[in-house]
Amino acid sequence: MKLLKNGQSGQALVLALILLALGGLIVVPILDLAGTSLNYHRVVQRNTLETYAADAGVEYALCELGNDPEGYKTEVLQESFIVNDKTVNVTTEYLDNDIYKITSIATTDSNSSTIIESYVHISPYPAFFNNAITSRGDVTIQPGTVVDGDVQYQGTLDNKGTITGDTIQAPVENWPTADELSDFYWVDEVISGSTIDISSGTVENPYLIGPGHTNGNLKIVGNGVAQLMGTLYVQGSVTFKPGTGIKLNSQTIYANVDVTIPPHTEVWGPGCIIAVGDVQFQPHLGTGEEAFILVMSVEGTVQFQPDNDFYGALAGNVEVALQPNCTLNTTEPDDGLDYPLCTTLETLSYEIK
Repeated sequence: MKLLKNGQSGQALVLALILLALGGLIVVPILDLAGTSLNYHRVVQRNTLETYAADAGVEYALCELGNDPEGYKTEVLQESFIVNDKTVNVTTEYLDNDIYKITSIATTDSNSSTIIESYVHISPYPAFFNNAITSRGDVTIQPGTVVDGDVQYQGTLDNKGTITGDTIQAPVENWPTADELSDFYWVDEVISGSTIDISSGTVENPYLIGPGHTNGNLKIVGNGVAQLMGTLYVQGSVTFKPGTGIKLNSQTIYANVDVTIPPHTEVWGPGCIIAVGDVQFQPHLGTGEEAFILVMSVEGTVQFQPDNDFYGALAGNVEVALQPNCTLNTTEPDDGLDYPLCTTLETLSYEIK
């Protein structure tokens, strides 16, 4: 027993010293690795927040350009704000052919910033709001009709009335498609039934309609007055019966087929009446107002014959006939008009630096 004990003396100490030495060798690299990993994640988090902030600057610029693409052809957008505790500086530059350069810089401090450069192409819709009439085809103006504004057309102009503005025979560029407008106006709420009776509505207390869509044709009936509370999206045709009245309330009637508003009806603006097919527009316009109304056919014809002065614009293949001593007046659209003032916005490049 004594010999065995003496033969093992010091072995544990040697092993302990070896392990201590190895631990000393690997502790420093492990600490360095931990410190490097911590610093890496901090840098990644900082760069990620900067990228998100710079991207928010790009989105802000896109919104501003989309609201006023023509204005920013001559004016430079320069804006600064705080996002994710980062200072974001956004500028735009108009190049040519409806192409804009957006530069958005998100800065954490003097040693760290992220830059996003994006080139976008913005195509404005046709000058619906600059012209009294805009047509991809022919325009017919009946005797006794006065059009106070410009008329642009691609086909022929048969003018038996009076036009106080310019007549422009030129292609209408960037005409919106039915799919584009349908996507813009679609609402998920459902309006059940194929007939809405608005007999209970009055001018002071109108029958409220919308927002919502129908699954087929829609008829508006009853000797009363209705008011839109949002987009009325009709998947078929919408027909107003004589005796009905509608306050557009800056909203839109959009039909996948036709819109028929016959004589002995009444319409109050401002607002939009849009059909993919034909529009028959023959109402009396609500008195005491000069509110802008857009009457538009995307693929068909506008037959236009209200019985008093009209304020707004027409778009489509157009036949215009007003009663004698009535005028189609071009006016500025209301700020709250429910219409996509810009069409396609295409991102050509998006680079993060």
